Formats: sequence, C-alpha cells, structure tokens
Amino acid sequence: MAAPLREFTHGTFDADAALAQISDEGFNQAFVASMRLLGTLFVASPKTQDFKRALEAVRSLDLGQDWPFGGEGDLARAAELFRQGAAEEDDEELLRSYQRLFRGPNSLPAPPWGSVYMDRDQVMYGWTWNELKAWMRSNGVEGTYEENDPEDHIGRLMLMAATVAEERPACLCELLADHLLCWSDHFLAYFGERAASPTYLGIAALSRTTLLDVQEILGIEPATRKFFR
Repeated sequence: MAAPLREFTHGTFDADAALAQISDEGFNQAFVASMRLLGTLFVASPKTQDFKRALEAVRSLDLGQDWPFGGEGDLARAAELFRQGAAEEDDEELLRSYQRLFRGPNSLPAPPWGSVYMDRDQVMYGWTWNELKAWMRSNGVEGTYEENDPEDHIGRLMLMAATVAEERPACLCELLADHLLCWSDHFLAYFGERAASPTYLGIAALSRTTLLDVQEILGIEPATRKFFR
C-alpha cells in the first residue's frame, strides 16, 4: 500500500514545524540578515552606501564557516567568485555591470522580475505579479523598497521575505512557496549563465544555495510554474 500523502498547507508539508523553525530566534535572525544582505545586493546600485556596506559585509565573512545557509561546495564557489570580483572589479566596473544587468538602456540579459519568466507574454506586471499583489493585500504586507520596480523583483522579494519573517512569520512559507521559490532557482541559474561579472555571479551563487537550503529546512514545496524563458 502506498504511503499516505502528507498534508500540504501554506506552502509546507508541516506548517506547525515550519512556523516553529521560523520563530526560533537563531533561525529567524540568520534568515532575516541573509535576505537583507542578498536582497540589497540585487536591488541597490553599487554607487549607494547600502550596496557597499552589504558587499563589504559578505566579502568580510568566511562563507564556509560564517554564512548560515547553503552547501559546502556551493559556498566555496561563491566565496571564490567574491574573491575574484574584489581583485578584478572596481566601483566603476561594478556600476557598469549593474547597468547592463538591471537597468539598460539595452535589453537586459536576465531581467530580475518573476513575471518575465512565468507569464506567457514574458512581460513585467504579468499574472504572477498580480497574484503577488493580491497576496500582499490580503495579508497586509507592504513593499519594502522605494525604487519604482515591480514587487516581484528578486531582490525586493528577498527584502519582503525578511520583513515578513520578522513581522508576520505565519505568512512566510506561503510567500516563499507561491511567490519566490517557485521561480528563484530557475532565475538564478539563468542569471548565472549571463551575468559575466564575478561579483554578481557570486551574489547569484550565494542566493541560490541559501534559498535551496531554506526550502529544505522549512519543508517547502514551491508552486509549480511553467517558464517561457
């Protein structure tokens, strides 16, 4: 006889266990800090103090020993990319990479908005963005970044996840399952093939292993999405 399926609620197979983990002070602080650092590195321009502080914080760590999430090999690869970036990229080079990857004016090689990948028309403000906005309204969640970017920007979602973990932990698994983890691994792999910049490759690699580890720790089953790029 086949084993019975586990109950699936709010993005995880065991909502009580996941909430207990999220509410654990050590996990919560580690998750919030990592999401704020990584989210900032994706949304902020390298010319801002927010980006510079976040990058220096990550570069100063022994990722294999000090970063709270991720696999050993993945963390070693991310650390090597950050070392390479520190050696090869100055502030102007990082700013050029940021413009190419996130601002244009040319077509972006790996746009950072979820609906570009999950909407059949590959557009910003697509149906998955509308789903995210509806979820935010129904749960009283506000956007957490001031720039005029859609809320399904990979960095904005990380920053949102940090705030939700602190203020509305019971909502976190649903946010992760339905609006971030359902596309983040696809995007980060896609981005990693096109970023070129060692620093941004390091940010992508560290983000990818972090999110996969969080997914496993919380027992999250991401929503199934079809990708159009």
